[in-house]
Amino acid sequence: METIGNTIQIGTYGNRIVEKMTENFKLSSHSNSLGVLEKARYIEKLKLVQCYCPYIIPENFWKYSPALAGFIPPTNKEEIFMHLIVKHSPLTLEQYRAFKNLEAEKYLERQWVKCYAGLPLPNGFIVVKAKLTHSQSTNDPPLLPWSALSRDHGQVIATHCDCIAGLGEVCFHIAALLYLIVEANIRLINLPVTSLP
Repeated sequence: METIGNTIQIGTYGNRIVEKMTENFKLSSHSNSLGVLEKARYIEKLKLVQCYCPYIIPENFWKYSPALAGFIPPTNKEEIFMHLIVKHSPLTLEQYRAFKNLEAEKYLERQWVKCYAGLPLPNGFIVVKAKLTHSQSTNDPPLLPWSALSRDHGQVIATHCDCIAGLGEVCFHIAALLYLIVEANIRLINLPVTSLP
């Protein structure tokens, strides 16, 4: 039997438990395709943020640059370090220690970030999503990381990416998104407004 966070136990009846959890949530095809444990963790993140799956929220609810400028949280590089290195994985209970992902700032330098958008929530959080080009193959569909942050303090609340490593919650693309938020605080980035799923 395995535990997710402090609330959900996955075992023989794991699929039924996750099915029960998803009754109140509409999920994207990506979210629905996750394994039992990963899907339960994804739903746990949505409950924590008090938000629907960011992959299915209609575009007209999102704010793009420059309208997003007043909503960007005061996240800094120390918060990125805390998230990528110091925090513990809810699945393994071990520190993330994703030191290599601290180099994700290169995504911004190489202009692999195609666009980003934010969704301010009434609970004081903001969900920020981005569309990133693959670093290894520019012909593949873009990657779609999202992160929920506290608007007041810039603390990272939850993260996800649709890449394979994104299930670990600290992939290179999530790190690049967090660096983008830091950069947006330093100067307003006017990236093209294009449709994000």
